[in-house]
Amino acid sequence: MNKIFRLIWNDTFGTLVAVAEIVSSRGRGAGKRCRLRLPAMALLLSLWICVGTAAAGTLPTGGNIVAGSGAINSSGNTLTVTQDTQRMAADWTSFSIGQNNTVNFNQPSSSAVALNRVTGADASVIQGALNANGQVFLVNPNGVLFSSGAQVNVGGFVASTLDISNDDFMAGNYRFAGTSSNAIVNQGNITAHNGGSIALIAARIENSGTLTANGGNVLMGAGSKVTLDLGGPVKIEVEEAAIDALIEQGGAIRADGGLVYLTARAAGELTSTVINHTGITEAQSLATGENGEIYLMGDMEHGRIEVAGTLDASAPHGGDGGFVETSAAVVDIKPDLQVTTYAPEGKTGEWLIDPTNIEIVAGDGGSFIENVSTSSSIGADTLVSNLTNNNITVQTPAAGDDPGNITVSADLVWDTNTQLTLDAHNNINVNATIENTNATGGGVYFDAVNNRTAVQFNENGKVVIHNIEQLQWMNTALNGTYELGADIDALATSNWNPDGESYLGFTPIGTFAAHFTGTFDGLGHEITDLTINRPGTDYVGLLGWVNSGGTVKNIGLTDVFISGRHYVGGLIGYATQGSVTNSYVTGSVKGGGNQVGGLIGQFSGSSVTNSYATGSVEGKNFVGGLIGYNEGTIDTNYSTAVVQGSYATGGLVGYAKPGSITNSYATGLVEGGYATGGLIGYNEGTVANNFANGAVLGEEATGGLIGENSGGSIFYSFWDMHTSGINTSAGGTGKTTTEMHMPSTFSDWNEDDSLWTLTAGGESEAGYEVVLPYLTNVTREEDRMMSTLFAGGWGNGENPYTITDWNQLQNINAVAGEDFSFKLLNILNASTAGYDLQVNGGEALANDGKGWAPIGSWSNSVPYAGTFDGNDKKISGLIIDRPGEYDIGLFGTVVDTTISNLTLSDVDILGGYSVGSVVGLAGNNTHLENINVTDGAVAGTYDVGGLVGVMTESLRTIVDSHANVSVSGNAVVGGLVGSLYGSSIINSSASGSVNGLSREVGGLVGEARSGAQIIGSHATGDVASGAGEEADSRNFGGLVGLADDNVHIENSYATGNVVGGRYVGGLVGWMGASLKTIQRSYATGDVMGTEGVGGLVGFLDSSTISE
Repeated sequence: MNKIFRLIWNDTFGTLVAVAEIVSSRGRGAGKRCRLRLPAMALLLSLWICVGTAAAGTLPTGGNIVAGSGAINSSGNTLTVTQDTQRMAADWTSFSIGQNNTVNFNQPSSSAVALNRVTGADASVIQGALNANGQVFLVNPNGVLFSSGAQVNVGGFVASTLDISNDDFMAGNYRFAGTSSNAIVNQGNITAHNGGSIALIAARIENSGTLTANGGNVLMGAGSKVTLDLGGPVKIEVEEAAIDALIEQGGAIRADGGLVYLTARAAGELTSTVINHTGITEAQSLATGENGEIYLMGDMEHGRIEVAGTLDASAPHGGDGGFVETSAAVVDIKPDLQVTTYAPEGKTGEWLIDPTNIEIVAGDGGSFIENVSTSSSIGADTLVSNLTNNNITVQTPAAGDDPGNITVSADLVWDTNTQLTLDAHNNINVNATIENTNATGGGVYFDAVNNRTAVQFNENGKVVIHNIEQLQWMNTALNGTYELGADIDALATSNWNPDGESYLGFTPIGTFAAHFTGTFDGLGHEITDLTINRPGTDYVGLLGWVNSGGTVKNIGLTDVFISGRHYVGGLIGYATQGSVTNSYVTGSVKGGGNQVGGLIGQFSGSSVTNSYATGSVEGKNFVGGLIGYNEGTIDTNYSTAVVQGSYATGGLVGYAKPGSITNSYATGLVEGGYATGGLIGYNEGTVANNFANGAVLGEEATGGLIGENSGGSIFYSFWDMHTSGINTSAGGTGKTTTEMHMPSTFSDWNEDDSLWTLTAGGESEAGYEVVLPYLTNVTREEDRMMSTLFAGGWGNGENPYTITDWNQLQNINAVAGEDFSFKLLNILNASTAGYDLQVNGGEALANDGKGWAPIGSWSNSVPYAGTFDGNDKKISGLIIDRPGEYDIGLFGTVVDTTISNLTLSDVDILGGYSVGSVVGLAGNNTHLENINVTDGAVAGTYDVGGLVGVMTESLRTIVDSHANVSVSGNAVVGGLVGSLYGSSIINSSASGSVNGLSREVGGLVGEARSGAQIIGSHATGDVASGAGEEADSRNFGGLVGLADDNVHIENSYATGNVVGGRYVGGLVGWMGASLKTIQRSYATGDVMGTEGVGGLVGFLDSSTISE
């Protein structure tokens, strides 16, 4: 939009002045007169630059007081008006103030008002100073110019090209009217005292200077009839339009704690710009609490306002933010517009955008063609940018020729706690995504004429919800498409909506009068701690009433507290012709009346699938753990809820009308009166492939599966007679608990193997044997009713499987190949349960005389691969008698394993190859820490160790572990480890005697190879050859029998006596080539042998011994 004026040099003024765009300029010093075309003279302030315009030394002339009383005096370059009465009116031939000139008004009080009317033909040109302690009105139909040097400092100021009668003025009725098309232009500084007002009234107004009225008002009215009411709620009103009415605000306006109000009306039928804002307008809130307000108000018939620059009603010094309104038939919001009502220490304010029709478009905004565009638009980027600092309302009123629609055609995504309100007189069309990602507040609020139909979502339109306020605002558009973008914390709802001494909490979405018919997809997210406390209200749930087309899916509600009267459910109170899938509720659901369910109170829709409810459900009649009253299709659902009712009470469904219930089950306690059933209280429908095993307590017509059956059909459905305490049912087949554990009971169910998991009898799911069937893709882990392999836990680091007896310890073998975690809770000894079955039966060892069966085995291709925490507990009395077998110990073969914090005592272990008290064979990534073995004996043929038989491959460690048992074998025998390959022993020891018949025998390690390390460790037991000193035995050492291939020994020692044949050393018997080192280590025991005998090393080849 072009400006009204441009600046040219004027010789008379000696300065630049504003003139019409079409006025020619001769340049500075180019001529004595300016040349104007008549049309410009008729429209603009052309008089100012013509011969006869006020010179620099000008003061007002021809002053005559016509109402009230006062005096006018002039002295030099100063004119003084002394006013005696509260109101005074004066007519002037001219009223201009030249440069360096001053006009002073001395008034009786700050509320005194002086009217100055120009009756001559010249415009008023203010280049000097105007001062007053009260209020000054300047009325000049020829126009008023405040040049860049003008300084106006008054209690209040009104400049107008429209006239006001003396009678109106003296009566305080500020009604201005006239036909002048001339303008008011401010390039200077106009300041009203604190709390005062500045008003500019004309057909055309331009501000490129500064207007300041802190705590007061800055008002502009462009029209032919304007009313000023400084004491009223509407400070300024344009009652009649003017031809080409226009306000240009390109300068600075400041009214902190006050009001800025710009309003204009243009005559004619075509849409035209009436306000063009490019400057800075500020009305910030004061620290004392007064809020600022800014209004840009075009008419709602044909007016257009163009908004750029800055509109600032923020509260940087405390308090709440203010208010900004931009209203007209067309509101053209420019990309660079910055609006702020932000309040860092209070409540952020609001920006109201109020055209007759508007579209939110992609990018930073649409383009407008003057007199062509009749609909408004705002760029999504511009809107989102300003949502950072404002609550924004986009509103279309019942005015103008447009229908009053709001259309969202581009995605809106922002993250601040601010609210976008869409308030349409007609329809709101959502054709894109609206998403506020803030977790605590903010979002979109629809304020349509009808919350059921007036908000229209097309296939691309949706609202993504991130906080509880946004969830509540679903009530504003009940046919919308909604998704959860995050888990929702609804704890705050417990204090929502006060009602006497309690709180009503969340308001259900959808009511008897206005149903929810949209789509709600939780995308797998949860809503936690939702409270609805409305015991006297019907249709209560997260969604009160879902009707035709309503779809709810993939949503979880946890720890709810829901209370209502009739039609009460955790998720839905009443559903007709809708569907629910992949949804669940946990918590408490109560109804004082009928149709109460954990998930849904009454369901008359199409289907409920893959859903469940847990917790408690309480009502009067038609009460079910999942659904109170059902007339639809229920498939693949379950309930574990405790259910209480009076009539038609069921673990899954209270009253089942004709419909179907399939592939579902209930396990909770059911307590009722007439017609009480473990699955269904009263049935009239089809029931197939279901079971119940919860306790059932009822009066007349009570059944383990179904309480009362009236014409319904039941197929392949069962109940547990033992756990229910009921031997009869109105349908179905009763089974013993053992039979309920057998997959064969349910052999007719699993046509689709993915639907049910029926495993039992040794197979396990997550470490527990399956006892009852569960829905493979629906039942959550904690609701799977399985017999325990272990005392508890879920096998992960935070919640390991717990071991309390020998049976559970042995059960690890059932899942040995899985990466589970275990923890020993009890001491295990001969008195602990399972010892007779797993170790020693008294007259004979368990397992056909072999004793304990090691955990994990290469021979079965299932090495142990979990984590075992002994929890500083002791296992006593371990007996193994398997002389011809491999990998013998408490654990047979392990890989990717950590075993820690465990003590074994009184062990008696005999094996063949790879034999140890704790581990027979340790493969890759094995870590043993804080292990102690005391008392007893470990024996084998080859690779025998007091703790571990063989540690092979890489990344294996033994740390802070000790063995004090006698160890014996034929070859490769160590007090702690028989064979150590590429592994590390740190801060560990062995103190028992070690005996080997042939070779590689050491007090700590029999043989160490392939980069093995022994650091900070020692052995104190005697090492001997079973055949004595003269035997053909070799490689005996107090610490290590044989060390070869990059073995490193550091800070270690041996104190036991060593007796062998060849290569006998107090520390190491034989050290071969390939870079072996011994550092800071020693031996003190006696050493005896036949060849290669040394106090430290018996045989040393290419090795290094230092320190």
